[in-house]
Amino acid sequence: TFLLGAIVERATGKHLDAFSAEVLEKPLGITRSKWNFAPDGTAMGGGGTRFRSRDLARFGELLRNHGVWKGKSVLPEAWVRSMLTIHAQARDDADYGYQIWRFRFPYKGKQEPVWAMSGNGGNYVFIAPQLELVAVITSKAYNQRFAHPQSQGIFRDIVLKAMP
Repeated sequence: TFLLGAIVERATGKHLDAFSAEVLEKPLGITRSKWNFAPDGTAMGGGGTRFRSRDLARFGELLRNHGVWKGKSVLPEAWVRSMLTIHAQARDDADYGYQIWRFRFPYKGKQEPVWAMSGNGGNYVFIAPQLELVAVITSKAYNQRFAHPQSQGIFRDIVLKAMP
């Protein structure tokens, strides 16, 4: 993710935080974000951003609605499709698109497809498109092995079980 951010900076000629503010944050109504920077001044897109939970949910809704926010296209639908397309079978229980995990969680006797953005410490934005659900789980368990399985368990065992 850090390398991808550096590529965006080079391609656009803008710092990643400024590019994000212009292209994503402003159109989504996000007014507060915090970015960390590498010693060379490159914005740390991987593990170096801070957003409020409600704003992370906006990113999830943007993907769930194929790049559209409040009736306006923010991301090209073709790009969102590419992000969500499986490009690598990363693990037995998950596949990977472009910065998006593709999980299958048990829900009412079947395997429910769930997309997810994940960050260090067990931070997640889970998107269950067929359930019209976006759930954000935040944690500060940075660099802890248990963090991701714990957040996935909260989503599977608490959030999905609470769904009608």
